[in-house]
Amino acid sequence: MTGRNVAAGMSGGIAFVYDADNTVHTRCNLDMITTRRLQSEEEFQILQMLIERHHTYTESAAARKILENFPVASQAFTVIVPKELPHFAQEQWKRMAGNLWQSSHFSSSSPTLV
Repeated sequence: MTGRNVAAGMSGGIAFVYDADNTVHTRCNLDMITTRRLQSEEEFQILQMLIERHHTYTESAAARKILENFPVASQAFTVIVPKELPHFAQEQWKRMAGNLWQSSHFSSSSPTLV
């Protein structure tokens, strides 16, 4: 569950929000951001790797539950991107994907998530 005014002040980055009831867009300032469901295979892979990494470091029961049924559970995520920086966001996707692929076996250091 998210609060009101989700992504307020978001000036960069990309947010994945678990949004099973598909209502997060009603709690955002849509003048400043765009919301949408995941679209590309690359987005699904990035999300899965982020959740796997989160589970590795935290042993989160919620992450485990999502991973156990990822093809279905991933459909409940919304992507939030600031409107002002769409090119930046696209470049960030590429960097994030490259960094995650390179560290897919996870190092012992703390993860840095964007």
